[in-house]
Amino acid sequence: MCDVAPLSKCFIGRCPGLILGGVHGNDEAKVYAELCVAVEEMIELIHADGQEMPRPLGKQEFNGKFVLAP
Repeated sequence: MCDVAPLSKCFIGRCPGLILGGVHGNDEAKVYAELCVAVEEMIELIHADGQEMPRPLGKQEFNGKFVLAP
C-alpha cells in the first residue's frame, strides 16, 4: 500500500501485518519498488525460519472493542 503523507508530501509504502514500519520517498514508483523488495525479503525470512505466513488482516475477525493500555 502506498499513501501520501499530507504534511511532508512524501509517499509512504507499507504492508501491515507483514512488516513493521515501511519505506518512504518523493517518487511513488521508487517507493513501491522498495516496498516490493522489503516484502519479498520478509517472506524469504519467514520461510527460512520455518514459520507460517501471518494471516491477512482482511481475513481476521475483530470484536470491535478498543483496549487502551494505561
